[in-house]
Amino acid sequence: DYDYGADDEEGGVAIRALYRIVDRNLDVPVRPSAGTDHRYAYTYWHTIANLVAAFRDLYCTAYGADQGTAT
Repeated sequence: DYDYGADDEEGGVAIRALYRIVDRNLDVPVRPSAGTDHRYAYTYWHTIANLVAAFRDLYCTAYGADQGTAT
């Protein structure tokens, strides 16, 4: 429920779009299960890690400088 800013703010639209992609990938039907091939499971979790890193980087670029928290 975090406020990612208005659509016209820098980064607001991009962060919302990336959030929807991450949310879609975390949906239960696409997650690996106990019977999933280990290669697919690895690829899935690797993709999730990359999406989270992209979300972090985009957020820090858009809002970190304002708050002095960009690293």
